[in-house]
Amino acid sequence: MDILWLGLLGLLLTGWSVLDGAVLGLGASLRRIGRSGPERRLLLTALGPFLLGGEVWLVAAAGILIGAFPGLEKDLLSAYYPLVVGLVVAWVLRDIAVWFRSRRPSRAWQDGWETVVVVASTAVPFAWGLLLGNVAQGVPTEGRPGVETLVGPYSLLWGAVVVAVFTLHGAVFAALRLPPERRSRAAATVRRAGAAALALLAAVG
Repeated sequence: MDILWLGLLGLLLTGWSVLDGAVLGLGASLRRIGRSGPERRLLLTALGPFLLGGEVWLVAAAGILIGAFPGLEKDLLSAYYPLVVGLVVAWVLRDIAVWFRSRRPSRAWQDGWETVVVVASTAVPFAWGLLLGNVAQGVPTEGRPGVETLVGPYSLLWGAVVVAVFTLHGAVFAALRLPPERRSRAAATVRRAGAAALALLAAVG
């Protein structure tokens, strides 16, 4: 039975990575792909329908983790509390920024929230990568890893890998969603993020 729950947990996390990964990657590269206010508005409109849909998968995965693996959930939260809190805070800020960005026509207002979108959309996959890197080294059953483990070289490398992969995913998503005449910068981002992701994955390997 645990195998079934574990498989379902993996499926939900994969679904989140596919759906929200595209949104996060597009948010992280918002200013590289969209050079003007109207272009960025077009990108945010493109990701809008997928924003909440991807998050449902992560919430469901958290429910499976808490309900089916309470011991693991306790160990994860106890050991990696700072990373989990950072991930959740960045996730909430990303959502707030996406919804608030176009509430006022002021350029300063929009620039400020666009900055929050970019920073938060980069912080979520980076925190997720740090968490994966730490889990790959073994989840402690007592206490909390030191700073040298939480943000050690191996964990930081995993953080960079996830950011690069999500950025690649978001750029591909943008290239598919944008009109043909607006795809050139998305295509360039695909090439750069793809090269970075391959190099970082090779380093992890």
